[in-house]
Amino acid sequence: MSQSLFILNKGAGITKMPQVAFGSEDEFQALLASFPELLTDADFGEQGARRWVLVGREVAIPNQEGGAAQWSVDHVYLDQDGVLTLVEVKRASDTRARRQVVAQILEYAANATNFWRVADISKLFEATCNQSGTLADIELAKLLQSDSPNLEGFWQVVRSNLGSGRIRLIIVADAISAELARIVEYLNDQLTQASILALELKPYYDGANRVLVPRLIGASSRATASKSATQTLSVANLDEWLSLIFTPGASSAEQLKKFLDLTSAWGAKIDFVGQSIVVDFRVSAEYMRVLYVRADGRVAISGYMLAKIPGFESDQARLAFFDKFRDAVLDLPKAKPTSEPAFLLPALDNSDAWSRLDLFFLTFAKQIQEVVAPVDTLSGKP
Repeated sequence: MSQSLFILNKGAGITKMPQVAFGSEDEFQALLASFPELLTDADFGEQGARRWVLVGREVAIPNQEGGAAQWSVDHVYLDQDGVLTLVEVKRASDTRARRQVVAQILEYAANATNFWRVADISKLFEATCNQSGTLADIELAKLLQSDSPNLEGFWQVVRSNLGSGRIRLIIVADAISAELARIVEYLNDQLTQASILALELKPYYDGANRVLVPRLIGASSRATASKSATQTLSVANLDEWLSLIFTPGASSAEQLKKFLDLTSAWGAKIDFVGQSIVVDFRVSAEYMRVLYVRADGRVAISGYMLAKIPGFESDQARLAFFDKFRDAVLDLPKAKPTSEPAFLLPALDNSDAWSRLDLFFLTFAKQIQEVVAPVDTLSGKP
């Protein structure tokens, strides 16, 4: 049942604005792409109203590592906390805007968190900005409200969020049924890392002006409280990370401790960023975040960071690095040069595999130091 909107005019009565429908789904999508703030400025219990940048429209999602696009989601946004937000748009006249769209967006999320790579997301964002006549760095500076933002740090947070499954899903429609609202509210109460919400945007039009009235569904006080508790965690050491973040899956705590013990011999250092453990390798006087440990214990190699190290700038060099690791150490999914393939740590009693892993990264650490600061062959010093 449609209802009109009434605007109270100062000293001139009221203006009646009848509820209308969007002419097409593409018109609806284009409006959200042009005005991301329509998504809502609610804070979701995350210490501040949400701000958004559009990453892209019709963004491809594969169903396997390095695979071709299997689906495409209508819109992808980023907020100031580096949380990727997938948006699926449906008009009320589309009868799929209930069970099917919920299953659809959950399927997108399950595959995006497994097979999207932050380097590809960053490139897509740059392309979207270029297409609109803006610069990606400027748009991120606005998003972060900083004149000199730490962009590398921001993308590391995006990587950490994605790796730990911290993602937001929003179903947008011009009318949200009571049945869909109940499904969304139930799911959002049950989910811990991810969020799912529905946004109703009802359009009203009087022949000259259009008004959009938003209604956000799913951000209950219980869901907001549980998610803010998990999303604002900060940890200072491995014991805290294991107790607060670690979700045993691909590796055990004992395997992780053994792996991290090896890093000191490589001249690397570890840090806790978001919900990941990062392993920084020394390159001359600075450190580069080449490896990071996900919440399930998988260890990912960042092709994006490798590309910044002398000797690994080319796609061929990074692919050769992945191939060498695969042949000499452990199984590694086929990957693009800018992706982040992840490997499983060896079983604790597989001493041969641990030795190969240790030797590989020890050799790599020496190589990247020598490329930047060659050793004097006479003195043996840099």
